[in-house]
Amino acid sequence: MSLDAALNAAQLSLSANSKRIMVSALNVAGANDPNYSRKLSPLVMENGGVYAAGPTRAGDTRLYERYLEATSASARDGALLSGYMRLSDTVGDTSAGTSLVARLGALTDALTEYANAPGDDNLARAAVTGARDLAVALNDAASVVNEVRSGAAEEIKTSVGRINTLLQEFRQVNARVVHGSVAGSDVTDDLDRRDALVAQLAGEVGVSIVTRANNDMVLYTDGGVTLFETTAREVRAEVGGGTARVFIDGVQVAGDAPQMPSKSGKLVGLTELHNEVVKDYGAQLDTLAFGLIQAFREVDPAASGADLQGLFVGGGGSAALPASAGGLAGTIAINAAVDSRASGDPGKLRDGINYSYNTESAPAYADQLFGLLGQLGDTAVAGLGGKRPLDYAAATVSWVESGRKAAYSAAESNGAVVQLVTTSLSNARGVDINEETALQLELERLFAASAQLISVVDNMFQSLLNAVR
Repeated sequence: MSLDAALNAAQLSLSANSKRIMVSALNVAGANDPNYSRKLSPLVMENGGVYAAGPTRAGDTRLYERYLEATSASARDGALLSGYMRLSDTVGDTSAGTSLVARLGALTDALTEYANAPGDDNLARAAVTGARDLAVALNDAASVVNEVRSGAAEEIKTSVGRINTLLQEFRQVNARVVHGSVAGSDVTDDLDRRDALVAQLAGEVGVSIVTRANNDMVLYTDGGVTLFETTAREVRAEVGGGTARVFIDGVQVAGDAPQMPSKSGKLVGLTELHNEVVKDYGAQLDTLAFGLIQAFREVDPAASGADLQGLFVGGGGSAALPASAGGLAGTIAINAAVDSRASGDPGKLRDGINYSYNTESAPAYADQLFGLLGQLGDTAVAGLGGKRPLDYAAATVSWVESGRKAAYSAAESNGAVVQLVTTSLSNARGVDINEETALQLELERLFAASAQLISVVDNMFQSLLNAVR
């Protein structure tokens, strides 16, 4: 090898190692950034010399796509679980006296004791108190349902706003990536930022990606609707009348009867929570309240008048039985006529509120009380679908707890998948400080060797020149 060739090789090696040391230093600086991908600068042979190519990014495209899928699924399950947990608070521990089932059971027991000793005023007050506690529990549960529904509605709007903001930022970063790729400049940091934005989008709605020429990226929902192609598509929500709908680029992706439904993401979970879970549970509570009013209705002893509201009443102030269950859980209360707090007489529960049953004012009269117990235990109570009120309450509790358990199981499973995929992705593209330290030591030795070679060649040139002189 000639001295010129040796000097050129040493200089190229020095330049290549210098670049690789710089890239390694960047890796060390970004080691604690979860969105940073390890940069690589491989050596390539060109024109008889060695050059440091890149930098390029370490990574695994399929693993990254799986990470997006897992993130979306976990976000959907998390939104549902959060809602179910809040609704589960209204159920309470079924073994405790604060649960709906326990309160209804306590009312049944108090009414039974009163029927067995109808002359005891204390037992009359206890029965009315049990009814009040049950009504308050239903009111509280209805209030929680409304809170969860309104909270989900606000979160849907927030999620839509966040998606639109992320898409605008994605547009800017993607433009820099495309322009930099065309110009041949280093776009690895912008690629990292773009991946981070896509991951955040995946938390809001399921996302699939397609990468085109010059690293241009197109985004679709997991249902096939375009989120971004050259420009960001508009995402909007319509929330009202107890129903939420989400549209992307004019196509409905979530809500009642979506055209191209998305399957995952926080936005999908919130919409399902708002439109289905909360709606169904609220309807069950209203139906239970409707059934209680029906079970404690007063029947005209002469069979000539209409059945009227008795111990329990719905909103509106009318004595007539409600025509439907809508909204009753939030308004059900005990009849003021038996409420001692409202100057009522608890004894009217025995003697009659709207009709006079105890015509002789006999203290041992219990027919009406036993009649109410019979109605409470009847499977033909209107609106309860062939169930007794206690059985319907138990079924409602079971429905909530089954949903909560399923949501918890799904959230736990997908959470584990997210953790596993995140770890695998970090191993594939993250920075290992020990590995970078070892690489830097190796590069320093190569740098020193190249510098030494240049020094040797320089000495040889000096000797040659001296000999010529």
